[in-house]
Parts: sequence; C-alpha cells; structure tokens
Amino acid sequence: GGSISPSTAQTVNYNSTTTFTVTPNAGYTASVGGTCGGSLVGATYTTNAITGACTVSATFTLNQYTVTASAGAGGTISPASSLVSHGSTTTFTVTPNTG
Repeated sequence: GGSISPSTAQTVNYNSTTTFTVTPNAGYTASVGGTCGGSLVGATYTTNAITGACTVSATFTLNQYTVTASAGAGGTISPASSLVSHGSTTTFTVTPNTG
C-alpha cells in the first residue's frame, strides 16, 4: 500500500528529531505510529525529540467510498447505497415501473 523512506534503522543524536518520507500508493491513505511519537504533515513524518531507542511504523489503508443511488419517477434502483473500495466496481439493479 505504500512506502516509508528511509526504511532502515537510523542513528539520531540524543534529543534530536528525524524525518521520514511516507508515500501511499494511489487509492491508499497513510498513517504512522510507533514508539517515537511525532506528526505526519503531508508526506513528511517528523519524530518527537529522540531520547532512546524507538520505532516508527507506517501503515496504509485502501480508501473506500460510498456510492449513493437515486431513481426518479418511473422506477427504482437498489441498493440505495454501496461501499466500494478504490479501484473496484459495484452493481445496482435498475427496475422501471410498468409502462
């Protein structure tokens, strides 16, 4: 679902911060955790001040979207909504009224 760079162990001076570039693949959302603490702004994750060994871990979640359907007079469509993963398709049944 994406990448973090650098992806190897880093040496950081005591009480300093370090940064990582977090790049989700198309259709994914990134989040970063671990024991270092810090914040993700755009594609840059900056750790809190480092005072001991810690970890940074990036995870990537496939985006999902709600597709809402509506039918005008003269028929129906179902389901009324569908949750669809990025890059996937969904199916609706369209039924016209008689005549």
